[in-house]
Formats: sequence, C-alpha cells, structure tokens
Amino acid sequence: MRFYGFLRAFVLLSALLLAVDVPAHIQGWHLGGAVRDLLAVEWFFAAAYASWVCVCVEYLALGLQFLANTCVVLFLIQSADRLILYLGCLWIKLKGIKPVPK
Repeated sequence: MRFYGFLRAFVLLSALLLAVDVPAHIQGWHLGGAVRDLLAVEWFFAAAYASWVCVCVEYLALGLQFLANTCVVLFLIQSADRLILYLGCLWIKLKGIKPVPK
C-alpha cells in the first residue's frame, strides 16, 4: 500500500510539473541561454521555473539521459531477440520439423 501511495504521489508531481512546463513553453521560455536571464526577473513564476530548469540541467539531465540510452539499448536487444525467434519459428515451419518423442 505504501508503494501505491508513492506511485500516486509521483504521478501527481509529474502532472504538476507538466502543468507548469506547458505554459512556460507557450511563453517562449526554452532551455536556451535565456533561462539564466529569467532568474533576474522578480516575477515569482518565471524565477521559480528558471530555478527548476537550472536544477534539471545541472543535476538531473545526465542521469536521465543515461537511463534513456540504457532503455534504448535494451529495446534494441529485445527487438533483435524477437526477430531471431520469429526467424527460428519460420525455419521450423518451412522445414516441417516435428518433435520426436523418446
């Protein structure tokens, strides 16, 4: 039950961050060099968003990129395995190989 609560909190946090990210993107605040300029703005939302983006870029981006690359490699390995299995099944079907009981 505790794990379910953790998952719910994580989904809610992700939805909240997405709800903040979409208006920021619409405003034209992208990950370019202008993010540091937003820190000087006294408007709370702009400064908070700029701080969050700086944290993401400096601390989270490297780990998330490594995780994404690992997932891509695992997907490629799984796809190659699946293709080999299909080709093996096709080979067995075309050759008409039947199991022989001992």
